[in-house]
Amino acid sequence: MAPTYASRIGHATLLASSTGEREWLAELEERVDATLFDRPMLRVLGMRDKPLVTREFLAKWDEKYPHATKLDLPAAGHFWQEDQPEAVAGAIREAFATAPEIPHRSG
Repeated sequence: MAPTYASRIGHATLLASSTGEREWLAELEERVDATLFDRPMLRVLGMRDKPLVTREFLAKWDEKYPHATKLDLPAAGHFWQEDQPEAVAGAIREAFATAPEIPHRSG
């Protein structure tokens, strides 16, 4: 985490710089949607990540990727991979065990 002012400077700088990148972020979102829509997908969320996990976010995700496998971790926060690594590893194995291999695209 970021317990001191000095340790939070990087976070603040990243967030401030991303506000000037709306056009690039919108283009990136379109490319991600076009590329991932029909691919096997696992969405993992730490439900204690209050800034991210909102009803609006979950509704948007479900609308965009209705076929995604979902893992909601009630006891995990933003760093869910650290909070519950065993649950995440198991979900990854299970979600992609039978997924078809996707050919590599160059370019």
